[in-house]
Amino acid sequence: MTNALLVMDASLLSQMHAYAVAAYPEEACGLVLVDPHGEPTVVPCRNAAEDPRHSYAVAPDYLQRLGAWLRAGYRLAA
Repeated sequence: MTNALLVMDASLLSQMHAYAVAAYPEEACGLVLVDPHGEPTVVPCRNAAEDPRHSYAVAPDYLQRLGAWLRAGYRLAA
């Protein structure tokens, strides 16, 4: 696997910002995946942290889905 620079366009940044604003005052939590064609996508996740106002943890069900995405050819960018 090679490390590649991920260029995030304004649309992706806007999606991340909107999700963070909606999650406030809790910490936003999510993944950035890159599909097999090289297109990035934002996947908002439920924050399962014990204290979601001060920390974050991707909920286990999203980690299970991540495994399926990786097997389907996606890669985790962030």
